[in-house]
Amino acid sequence: MDAAEPRVEIVECPAVDRGRLESQVALELRREGADAEATAQAVLRLRCDEGKAVAEIEDADGVVLAQRELPALSPDGGDERTLALVFGELWAFHRPAIEPASEPQPEAKSQPEPQPEAKPQSDDEPAPRPRVPMLWVTASAGAAARALLDTPVAAATIAAGVVGRLSPRVSIGALLQGDVGRLQSDLGLVRLWSIGVTAAPRVRVLARPRWGMDLALPLTAGYGRLQGIARADDARAASTASFFADVGASIGPWAAVGVHEIGFTFTGGYRLRQPEGLVGTTTRASLGGPWVGGALELRLAAVTRVQSR
Repeated sequence: MDAAEPRVEIVECPAVDRGRLESQVALELRREGADAEATAQAVLRLRCDEGKAVAEIEDADGVVLAQRELPALSPDGGDERTLALVFGELWAFHRPAIEPASEPQPEAKSQPEPQPEAKPQSDDEPAPRPRVPMLWVTASAGAAARALLDTPVAAATIAAGVVGRLSPRVSIGALLQGDVGRLQSDLGLVRLWSIGVTAAPRVRVLARPRWGMDLALPLTAGYGRLQGIARADDARAASTASFFADVGASIGPWAAVGVHEIGFTFTGGYRLRQPEGLVGTTTRASLGGPWVGGALELRLAAVTRVQSR
């Protein structure tokens, strides 16, 4: 290290490469036009402690002249370029305290001539931080088996709505969903449909950069109708309609496609106060009681923001 380069100290930051940080800091201070004498006397210290990092600049007497607290560094390393930019900004903002005798250097404009060292800059430039979704527009389609304790009814299900992120692992969805189905016999058939509004808190129980697993607790309120249609002359048919409530739980994997996601959910629940349909005395259908189902879901990111470190 020559006399014009700063002294860099690293305390409890094992992922930071000292030699690489020294060279990047020296480059940044030359770019800021730092006074050579002040640079040689200063101590630039990086400390890591309790999930955070602190960058400091001390003078020759051990007095801290500038300090900035940073988020925790990556355990895989590679933060040297970002740290060098932080020390450069600290030096520029606190120059009067660090270089009390020096005036704004006229040479500083001609100083950024070490162009040879500008090459590593392009290699070491930190990659742009990724964008993360904050609001998704969702659509799903699947199937469900209703009324498992009565006469099971197969129904097709669809849903659409929005999901908003509250934190990296917690989100909440608002959905409009519906299902249609039919139960058939020799005497006739029962047609059924329902539509409801769902609120679904979600927790990302497993999160990896490109895939994971979600757990949701959907709560639904809606309206349904079952219509009995007799095909035999002596068969009796009845139809009813009513409001209902539905509670459930779902879990399923997802995979990221850019900022969008595609997933599959396995759901089970219990439906209350569902109407019934009747044909004859044997063909009786209901959507009430316990049920299970599955659906393929597409989540398109409508609002994103830059990921914080």
